[in-house]
Formats: sequence, C-alpha cells, structure tokens
Amino acid sequence: MKIIIENKQAKLKRIINEEIVKMHDEQLAEKTRADKEGVQLPSMVDQLASYIEEDSDGIPVSYITFTSLNKLGINPRSEHNTPNGIYTYPLTPEIFAQLKSGTLPYAQDQAYVSLVQPQDRGAIATSNMFDDVEFRSACIKLYSKDGAGELAADNASARSVALDYRMLMHDTGGRNPSWEQVAATKSFMHAQKTASYQLPFGVLWNLTRLAANDNPNRWSAIWRALGYDGALDMGRGIIHNAESTQAVFFARNVVDLIKTFVNKETPKKISARYRVMYIGAAGKIASSAFQRGGLMADFMKYQSWSLGGAWLEENIRERIAEDLEWLHTTRAAVDDYLSYPWLDIIGKQDIDPRTKEGYEKLVRDIADPASAAHKIFWSHEKTLYDVLMTYKARVLALVIMLRDEAKYGRGKDDQSSADLDAINAMHIFINKRLPYMTYEEFKKFLVPIFKFIDDMMLKFPKLTDEWAAAHNSKLKLMH
Repeated sequence: MKIIIENKQAKLKRIINEEIVKMHDEQLAEKTRADKEGVQLPSMVDQLASYIEEDSDGIPVSYITFTSLNKLGINPRSEHNTPNGIYTYPLTPEIFAQLKSGTLPYAQDQAYVSLVQPQDRGAIATSNMFDDVEFRSACIKLYSKDGAGELAADNASARSVALDYRMLMHDTGGRNPSWEQVAATKSFMHAQKTASYQLPFGVLWNLTRLAANDNPNRWSAIWRALGYDGALDMGRGIIHNAESTQAVFFARNVVDLIKTFVNKETPKKISARYRVMYIGAAGKIASSAFQRGGLMADFMKYQSWSLGGAWLEENIRERIAEDLEWLHTTRAAVDDYLSYPWLDIIGKQDIDPRTKEGYEKLVRDIADPASAAHKIFWSHEKTLYDVLMTYKARVLALVIMLRDEAKYGRGKDDQSSADLDAINAMHIFINKRLPYMTYEEFKKFLVPIFKFIDDMMLKFPKLTDEWAAAHNSKLKLMH
C-alpha cells in the first residue's frame, strides 16, 4: 500500500481551495435561485456599503477583516510585533473607498472578507483617547494586583514594568498605587518619553508593549486585563505605522460575525476589471477617429494608410487606456505623464475625470466625432505626433523596401528620378520629429505621399504582399 503524506503547505492550499469551492457553490446556488425569481443580488461592495455607520461617540459600528480561510479566529503563534488578535479595518467611507479601488495597505489579496461588529463598543480603546481620567485609570490598573500587574513580563531592564510593579506593591502594602506613584516610576517615564505619539493612547500603547516585553499573546492579555476588548486607531498609525487606520480585537468572543464573502475585490481582480473598462473606453475613443466623420477618416481610402490602420488603432488604444487609468485613479493630472492632450479638454470643459460622471463625460465627448472635444483631441500636435510615430513604426520598413526596389531592383528602369526623390522625401519625413505640426500641415504633406506610395504598392505588388504577410496585415491589394 502506498501512503502519501501531505505536507502542511499542500494541506493548507487544499483546504483553502475546498473552502473557496464550497462557498462559491453556495453563492452560485443562491444566485441561481435569485435569477429564477428575477431578483438582482447585491454585490459584496453593495452589501458592505449599507453597514457604513458611526455611533453617537464617532465609533464605527462595523469592521472588515481579510482571511485566507473561511474562518474567523486568532492565530496563537503569531510572530508579528503587535498584540495578538483579529485585525480589521473600521468600515468608514474612507476605508470603503480604498476597498473599492484595491488600495488597502494590507491583506486585501486574501480569499475571504468577513464583516464583524464588536459586542461592546464602549470597551474599545481609541486613538482619540483624550480623557485623562480614562488614561490614568488604565495606567494605574497596569501596576495593580487586581489589574494587569501580574501579567507584566520580567526582564533585566531597570525600567521594567514588572520590577516597578513589585516595588509599588511593596511600598503600598499590596494596595493599588496612586496616579502620582505610577507617573514617578522609571518604566512609565521611559514609555512616555519613547512613545511614537505623545498622546494618551500612544503612551498607553507603548507602555503595554513594554509590559509585555513585545510578546504578542501577553500583550493582548494585558489589554484584556485593563478592561478593553479591542483598540481602534483612526488615522494616526499608532497600532502600526504601515496602516494608519485599523482596529484589533483581542478575543474571538468579543465580536459578532455578521457575514463572510468570497473576496472579489482583491487588487488583482479590481485591476483586471478596470483594465477592461479602460481598454473599452479607449477603444471607443481610438475608433472614433477612423469612423465616418472622425478626423482621420479621410485617410482610410489610401491603402498605404489603411494597411496599418488596425495595428495603428490598437497601439493608440493601449496608450489612451494608460492615460485614462492615470486620469481616473491619480489625484493630480500631470501633463508629463500623459501621451495625449487630455488637460486641454478637461480645463475647457471643467471635467473631473476622477469622478464616475466626469470620467464618462470625458470619454463620451472625445468619442463623438461631432464634438469640439473630438476635434481638439485628434488635431492636437501631441496626438498628431504620436499617430505619426506609431504609423512610422508600422510602414517604415515597407517604405525602405519600395525605395530600394525602385532604385536598385527590378523596377529601376521604370522609375524616374522624381519618383525616387519622392520616396526619399517620405523616408526623410517619416523619420523627422515634427512635434509642432498642425492638422492641416499634417494632412497637406502626408496625402500626396500616401497617393504616391499607393502607386508604388501597385507597381510592386509581390513585395507589398510579402511585407503584409510578414506583418500580419489584413491588406488585400487590387492587382
């Protein structure tokens, strides 16, 4: 009998896959029932949006946490330098916006999202702890026998919380110390001096860290002994400087699990969806120039232009998509990062492309051949230069082949010197940087060249066919 021993990594991967399949099947069954009943099921994002709420003290009501398994719990073997617990993001409008854009700083790539609510929001220590009474009470508890004093870790430091706790117990005869006695200890003064944030919550966070001697399990136990179920950092980065806004709950039984979702909002999935959106919008803009009424439509009757038309449109579309993504997701629109003259249109029409309405209006206006925005975009020197350089990359090899064939090949006896000069002029022109060309100049100079190259293509059909086949061109010449 062959026995296969499954290693831990393979087992974890198998469990994750089984959990995802199970939850996917459940959600698919739910969706199938909804489809039969003609009901539109809300997405994860839509459902979470309904839980964005604060209580009268400004404490968020709901929180989200990301996990690799469909299980809500605490790993007792955590090696992070933070208290052990369930780490979450408070469901605020700001966090919700980051979730939708895929820009949460940590764990958004995990397989599951769980929505939780604390059972007692009054038992949460917050970064807005400005009440001296609460702060002093917590500090006294840390050095008290009936508080967290017995949990303080021994270490060799003269500024040890455990050492100061024992000294206070000796001096007070086992009674709770006063605030003045606590504030005079070496460990408290050291915690106050070295705290990253000189706020009550920042000092208390540092003091509990020192008391736990950086042990994650002991650290969370100390917070629970102080009477707190969790800690909430609203934008200060005290819990961890890499995540300015987050919350941690120190035990599983202090939160209620409302719902768990298969995570369809990972950065990778969001990026793929947006990519489809940007490519689709870019395709509308790019094709608008080549359709009837579009600014480049007149060129399509020339074979020397249309032979690279599809390739040209595709490459332009890629750069337009990159620009659209930058405009839609970046706070500042910087012209140096953009391939096309968006800012000319945005400024004149007072459009904010970062908003859904502004983005859609920008795309809609430029894609409309009858609009002023379309003409501004496609006749701009920046666009013309990019179109010209892209066209050059496609047909320059053909131009050189035709020129060399006319000069040195079979057709040299049939070509006049004027013809050769025209081909040479095209070769020189297409290599020349013309960033300040107007549309009329662009058209005036190129159209005669298009006509001439069309004639040359008909004179050397075999050569042109070979080139078209090599470049996967859809060109079909009339011989």
